[in-house]
Amino acid sequence: MVKITKRLQAPRSLKNENDYRTNPNWNALVQDCFNKCYICECGKATTLNVEHLIPHKGNDALKYDWGNLFLACGHCNKAKQDRYDNILDPSQIDPEHCIELSLITESFIEKVNVKALACDAQTQQTTNLLNRVYNGNTDIEKTESANLRNEISKCMQMFYQCLKDYQDEPDLGYDVLISEAIARSSEFAAFKRKIIRDDAELSAVFATALQ
Repeated sequence: MVKITKRLQAPRSLKNENDYRTNPNWNALVQDCFNKCYICECGKATTLNVEHLIPHKGNDALKYDWGNLFLACGHCNKAKQDRYDNILDPSQIDPEHCIELSLITESFIEKVNVKALACDAQTQQTTNLLNRVYNGNTDIEKTESANLRNEISKCMQMFYQCLKDYQDEPDLGYDVLISEAIARSSEFAAFKRKIIRDDAELSAVFATALQ
């Protein structure tokens, strides 16, 4: 989950579900959420849903509030449902200031370490949701989460190779590729941005891209 710059109003008024599932509002959501799931950051999801940050539970004010609408993949939408009603709003708060994500290996199995950097209720609930999304609770979730982690792993392998190429040949334009890879619009950006922030030299070189 990374910071999203969301437009303040819907391009077209919201009166029913079709208003946010069809153009131009659908296109606006796709652009605002960088065409990826706002929770797991997967950009290759075959199923995208209009997700309510705060579950509306029949409340039309929440159901048609543009600021409450985001894009989520099927996996994250099922994991969240109305179980998590007080998570971080990435259009208002930079989640990277509250949570760190890293791909780790435990007992030869890759997992995602979700580390809370704050102890407030929103951060804790978002941490719980992300743990469920990336590592799974039920058998079905664990299978879907394993597939998601596989995509993260492939993405990170490419990123590490790009970093190695940059360190070996700093004048061959790999800095541009790294800047693009850590842009908030990039798939699984939070994982890659943490790698850069944790390295003093790289964080200084790519300070602008980290903004």
